[in-house]
Amino acid sequence: LGPINTVTDGRLYTQIILLCVNLRPLYYIRNLPPWLSIPFANACDTAIINAVARYLCFPDDWRDHPHYSRAAFQLRLGIKQGGAGLTPGIMCIHSSFFASTSASLLSCGQTSLRDHIDRNLLGVNDPSSSRHSILRGFHLCRETLATHGARKEEDVAPHAPPPPPQPP
Repeated sequence: LGPINTVTDGRLYTQIILLCVNLRPLYYIRNLPPWLSIPFANACDTAIINAVARYLCFPDDWRDHPHYSRAAFQLRLGIKQGGAGLTPGIMCIHSSFFASTSASLLSCGQTSLRDHIDRNLLGVNDPSSSRHSILRGFHLCRETLATHGARKEEDVAPHAPPPPPQPP
């Protein structure tokens, strides 16, 4: 992040941070189970916000000053909320990994994720199963998202089949 701080145009700097630096960790967040990606996401988020704080000439102890902390928080808000759109990676770990895993399972020919949600199949109930199982990570993310209000597939009423075509 050091060389980016030499960019003198603030608009260009912001675009580089938003479109390159802030998005780079998302690849790992999408592909690593949460217990592996949380420390990485925290480190990336800290490095990015510290780089921006240095660019904006915040003092070294900026976290101790409420107005600088509020400014850093506002940078993390979405553009529609008056921020700069520097969404922390830690905020999207579970949804990103769940979406990536879901897409992978579906692309492998699975038409339903129900087969992969069974706790025994995932090895969640088996203490000898791999702690780093991708399906165990899928289950953890699914449960975390449900805790925060996402609807689980089995909670959604099945759609009625389409009506048969009418003869001409």
